[in-house]
Amino acid sequence: MKRLLLVPLLLVAYPSVGRAADKCGSFPIKTGGERLDVAPLTGFVEVCSQDAALCRTLTQGYPPSTMTVGYFVTAAEWARFQKGALPGFTNYLIAQIAKSTSPADLPNLKAFLKSRQGQIPDHTKLPDILKVENEANLGVVGESDDSIVIGKVAKVQLPPSPTKVGMVSLNAAFALGPRVFSLYSFREYQSAPDIAAAKAAMGTWLQCLRAANPKGAGIATPQPEDRPMLEISRSHIDANVPAAGDFDRFMLRDLAGYFAATFKDQPVHYELLRDGPTQSGVSYPKFYLWVTVGNGKSPQQRGAVRVAAIEKKRFEVSDFISEDAVKKDPSGIYRVFPASVCEKINAKVTR
Repeated sequence: MKRLLLVPLLLVAYPSVGRAADKCGSFPIKTGGERLDVAPLTGFVEVCSQDAALCRTLTQGYPPSTMTVGYFVTAAEWARFQKGALPGFTNYLIAQIAKSTSPADLPNLKAFLKSRQGQIPDHTKLPDILKVENEANLGVVGESDDSIVIGKVAKVQLPPSPTKVGMVSLNAAFALGPRVFSLYSFREYQSAPDIAAAKAAMGTWLQCLRAANPKGAGIATPQPEDRPMLEISRSHIDANVPAAGDFDRFMLRDLAGYFAATFKDQPVHYELLRDGPTQSGVSYPKFYLWVTVGNGKSPQQRGAVRVAAIEKKRFEVSDFISEDAVKKDPSGIYRVFPASVCEKINAKVTR
């Protein structure tokens, strides 16, 4: 597990003088030689700096491409949890730095999320949806120049207990200087007002982050000469990336077709190595995947794939580098995949 770069002794999100002291706390971190303030909401306690074993349990499922820099629960729940009177947390915030994503990726990430999220459902039907599907999408619930927020209501475990309850889960991608934060807000769901409260809390947290880090807040505003290319990139994504309801089905179909000649009648599984499409000029949008064919026991059945999304109807595989090939020529992946994606590929390879 990666070491948390947290300032020792500062365990509680204390109100900060000079800004909205009734809403914003302060939790300084150091990353890349720079001091930043994660600025959680007032009344939240950072638990990783207090209980390393608990922190490992809470964060063990996150990929190596993210670095958790703060895990915050309410002071009231933390006190009850320490006394053994609470099995898990029902209101908490997580701050991570997405190491493989840069602010330059944010426009494409926004376009991708919008293409996949679809319509926001009628909130009055959420209890029925949860009973049947255990999850209901809220779509894109907030957007600004430097952020986008998506959400869902789902039955999830109360960390660190196995108990499951309905939770409003919001995830924000937030550009701050040269980095992108991945922010999570979880709140127990009982009725529609809980969704509104969760949205308001995430909006306040983003405001707190901007206020606490004025030198790094926001992303560079595109200059007039840049906007035509940005519009071209977005139009290519909109014109070629399949809709949310078709994306997974088309991807699995076309991957199965590509591998059928070598691995006949074998199921194919994939995961994205980079969130959202990568758009270069006027080419088709690219996606980078890690694919497992069949049981994946052989290193020839596991590997990295680059595909292009074409006319919202299909994906075309342009490159497949098996895990076996990566081991034989470790530099080969750098001729096909971006460096940040290569880091994820190397993390997948069993040496």
